[in-house]
Amino acid sequence: MSSQTNNDQFKLENLFNVKDKVALVTGGGSGIGLMVTQALVNNGAKVYITGRTQEKLDRVVESHGGKNTAGEIIPLTADISDKESIKNLYAEFSKREQQ
Repeated sequence: MSSQTNNDQFKLENLFNVKDKVALVTGGGSGIGLMVTQALVNNGAKVYITGRTQEKLDRVVESHGGKNTAGEIIPLTADISDKESIKNLYAEFSKREQQ
């Protein structure tokens, strides 16, 4: 293996490649969660975002998702401070991402 080929593995696009990966971002409707969502979706990830307010999540999909992104944003309403809500989130996520 040539040294150039060996160096290719350390290129930024190879080290931090999220294309075709699946992510779950809690609090994806605002703040740091929104920034993480933007970074992932613009680099090709399928990103599930959670939050307590469906309308807020839908606004994120409208403003940061769509045809101009390499990935996809999927909103799932959940309150991660509530165990029952976490169970429901797990069930819904598992149903959509069977592997």
